[in-house]
Amino acid sequence: MPDLFTDALGEGTLDAPHLVQLFLRMTLASVLGACVAYRPWRRFMGKARKPPIQGAQSQTLVAAAGALLVVVIGDSVARAFGLVGLGAFIRFRSLISDPRDAAALLIVIGIGMACGLGLPVMAAGGTAFVCLLLAVLDATAKKRVRVSLYTPDASLVLPHVAAIFPGAKVLDLPNGKPEAGKETNKLVLEADLEVPADAASIRRELDAKNVPGVTRIAIEE
Repeated sequence: MPDLFTDALGEGTLDAPHLVQLFLRMTLASVLGACVAYRPWRRFMGKARKPPIQGAQSQTLVAAAGALLVVVIGDSVARAFGLVGLGAFIRFRSLISDPRDAAALLIVIGIGMACGLGLPVMAAGGTAFVCLLLAVLDATAKKRVRVSLYTPDASLVLPHVAAIFPGAKVLDLPNGKPEAGKETNKLVLEADLEVPADAASIRRELDAKNVPGVTRIAIEE
């Protein structure tokens, strides 16, 4: 009977020290991965949105998985190729709209692998560097968006808008008065806006510059 259990459980070591070591490495990987995934510095940046909760949780789990996978793979080339194939399947089955999220996914995998290999200093140093880099990118982040301004006289509004959003590209500039049955024309332009880009912040900026006649603002990312 003992041989049956031994065969079923395989060659893995089940003694307490090895399990504690595994738990500690996965815990460290989860904590460091969460630092990257949840972007805690964004709480102090009024213009930066918090990351989506599901994406942050997924990246934290991936960091823990990276630590476990390194332990599972060990020196086995066959296991490594098998897990790479599984990872590729998961990657293409998941929808990642922001390329930075895909990069962060690779980073947390690396953090988890470093923890799994028993390299906590390397993992912590890498996490600190990545968090600093992400904080700088968040602080300087801008997004190219399409802004629609509804106004009775687009030609009157355009000079003010060009001064507020330098480098903006005009996509549609109505000439003359609004068409019959309409009270406004729609001035459409592309501009680099700080993240998050929302109509309320644009409205406040237009009001501060005393831009006349804008009745509605719409944003398409």
